[in-house]
Amino acid sequence: TLRFENRSLTIDVEQARVLGAEVTGGSATLPDLWNPRWLFIRARGWAPLSDGLRVLAETPLSYRLGGIARALSVTGRGGLELSLDLPLNKTLDLRFAGSVLFANSDDAATIELDGIGLRLTGLDGKLDFDNAGVSAEGVRADLDGQPLRIGIATRGDGDQGQTELQFSGETSVAELSRRFPSRFWALASGQLDWQVAAVLNNADASERNPPLDLTFSSDLAGLALALPAPLGKPADTERALSAEMRLESAAAGGTDGPGRGAGPFPLRVGLGYGDAGALLELSRDATGQIGVARAAIEAGARPQRLPAERGLSIDGTLPALDLGPWIEWVGTNGGLLEPEQNRRARPEPLPVLPSQLGVENLRLGTLRLREVQAGFRPVE
Repeated sequence: TLRFENRSLTIDVEQARVLGAEVTGGSATLPDLWNPRWLFIRARGWAPLSDGLRVLAETPLSYRLGGIARALSVTGRGGLELSLDLPLNKTLDLRFAGSVLFANSDDAATIELDGIGLRLTGLDGKLDFDNAGVSAEGVRADLDGQPLRIGIATRGDGDQGQTELQFSGETSVAELSRRFPSRFWALASGQLDWQVAAVLNNADASERNPPLDLTFSSDLAGLALALPAPLGKPADTERALSAEMRLESAAAGGTDGPGRGAGPFPLRVGLGYGDAGALLELSRDATGQIGVARAAIEAGARPQRLPAERGLSIDGTLPALDLGPWIEWVGTNGGLLEPEQNRRARPEPLPVLPSQLGVENLRLGTLRLREVQAGFRPVE
């Protein structure tokens, strides 16, 4: 259908193809036939998502996405909404915006980021894009049976830019115990909300095992920990928990050495729990077994460096500590601290390095002590 209105011309279409995507409705408008500066194209359709991916990979948006556009693999069908402002004057720049729509139906979308093997199924929501990049909020998906909400944002241009993926979900202790068996789950009950942010350099996205910055966080609301203070907590209180790490292959910067395997090892992990913090170095031996090679724990702060040798260092100051509940807890739950039987050999426990922990107020029954300094040293 052609429509003329004053100086403008609009062509309405019911079927067409734009950048390989099937269009089920749209229009093309020349707002001023006497002075043609712009051609406005509006389109919508429902097609294989691989067609929608071509829009991301073959428009100028691909420059902002860098390797991300090449690293995505998609299946299923979805919707496409597209606005293109095509300049008819060399002094003007192309403008575009649109959305890729996902619906959790019989032909639901599946997206895989090839480099890191991340595969999401059952997507429900939309991915927006424009000249500035790609964004998404609240997209629902499934990762190996775990329901997720996903956000996406791009920062910077091309291979110099980054893409941030944000995942959030809710998981029960029973589900965590099933996925990651450990007797220590007996100390926890309830469930927790959590968030994971993954930051990927666009230039690395299409590589196998690209460098990836990961941050995990949770306020632990809804999770109870059956431990004495200051580690324990009831389910109705919050306590900040966080973990940060950078995953990269040995070729990209990992250091191999005695007892250190290929891949992301040695892997440095920063932890935070309330006001306390820890810094761990994980290594993998020749048999593939992963263990802690060095660790630093600090009360009241986050440690900035690891000990120079294999072992555990303890530092910082606790505002208060009641030893009575801890003595009682060890008497009741001491079996949790004993080595597990009928398990393959584990790395030797880390030796405690010469360390010192301060306690401002120490209590043991009726005994009260102030400004206590506890020293730790290795014992043969």
